[in-house]
Amino acid sequence: MNKKPVFWIIAGTAEGRKLAEKISDSDAFVCVSLATEYGRWFIQQKENLFVTAERLDKDEMASFINEKKIDCVIDATHPYAREVTKNIVQACGETGTKLLRLLRPQSEKGEFIYAKDSLQAAEILRGTSGRIFLTTGSKEIEVFTSIPDFQNRIYLRVLPIPDVIEKCVHLGFKAPNIICMQGPFSKELNVAMMRSIGAEILVTKDSGDTGGFTEKIEAADMLGMKVIVIGRPVEEQGLTYQDVLEKLIHDYGLEFYQVPENENHPYFPMFVSLKGKKVKVFGAGVIAARRVKCLLQFGALVEVIAPRINPELWQLQELTISQRPYQENDCASADLVIAATDDSSVNRNIALECNQYHIPVSVADNKELCSFYFPAVVKENDFVIGITSSGRDHSQVKKAAARIRLGLDEILG
Repeated sequence: MNKKPVFWIIAGTAEGRKLAEKISDSDAFVCVSLATEYGRWFIQQKENLFVTAERLDKDEMASFINEKKIDCVIDATHPYAREVTKNIVQACGETGTKLLRLLRPQSEKGEFIYAKDSLQAAEILRGTSGRIFLTTGSKEIEVFTSIPDFQNRIYLRVLPIPDVIEKCVHLGFKAPNIICMQGPFSKELNVAMMRSIGAEILVTKDSGDTGGFTEKIEAADMLGMKVIVIGRPVEEQGLTYQDVLEKLIHDYGLEFYQVPENENHPYFPMFVSLKGKKVKVFGAGVIAARRVKCLLQFGALVEVIAPRINPELWQLQELTISQRPYQENDCASADLVIAATDDSSVNRNIALECNQYHIPVSVADNKELCSFYFPAVVKENDFVIGITSSGRDHSQVKKAAARIRLGLDEILG
């Protein structure tokens, strides 16, 4: 019997977590290392997915590789985590283990002030005036205490982790100037934060589109702020997410589990009362907003959970909004769940949790994960018609609903 491959993903980015979730759907075993316990919130535990949140040095990495009999290491750390990447390279070299580097795509160059590192950024800031919005993370924030009057000038945005907050306060940053939130952040939310503190300078790292870099830059540009970008340390060699996945499939013959399609047995249309039922909608984009407005027509108690909120949802007074990412056990108290985020791995985790608690769930981007399909709804007084194509062709469903609405108007006079 062939040995199942064992992969170790050192995941400091969303791409790394996404890859871990994807490979865990195969016959391989996946070890995932995170920098902090906080990251566990975003990865669903599974039988073939082992998660650890320890910081390892080079020797400890080599021991881990030997202990777990790792076949391949995937370095998916943050582009600025130079020391960690160096240790990974050395550990793989000593143990003779295959290594792949998963790169986060770099943003296009813009009209910014570029600093080679945090030290140079702090040096540039010492020659400026005005309030600073610092979004570089907490690892090197002590460098910025060299700026005159930093306690009043600098506003930090960091992760809501007790150790991070304690570090900021210990270094002398004022508590009211510490913004503790988990991203990614929309352009609108960035604008609101920057405007509320009267920021004139943005300091950021090039974390790529998935790291919210574009939204920060667009917000700063809208407010006419000066932007200092700490450039990536070196031009790295590596592979994209899709390239890494294809290479692992090719080199190790991964077989992914498939949920069989229910072609011969479409779902039965059943009408149930949603009056007073708790419905949780994850995501707040166009699709989520459309479904929220539909659900409210039927008396549901709807809560939207998303880090970025469609502006039109704020106008719905009968709606509860929690502006934050999905967290483990969010679904436990719900009667019905809609997963409509823009992250397929998050949607998948929501579906898995709902299956665990036997909660009906509709997943916007993956019909195989749905325990029910959210239909196109035609409602006229007491007449309610639901239309679905069993999750196949949404455009045809939309056309059918439009024609049925016209026909129903004619029937009802």
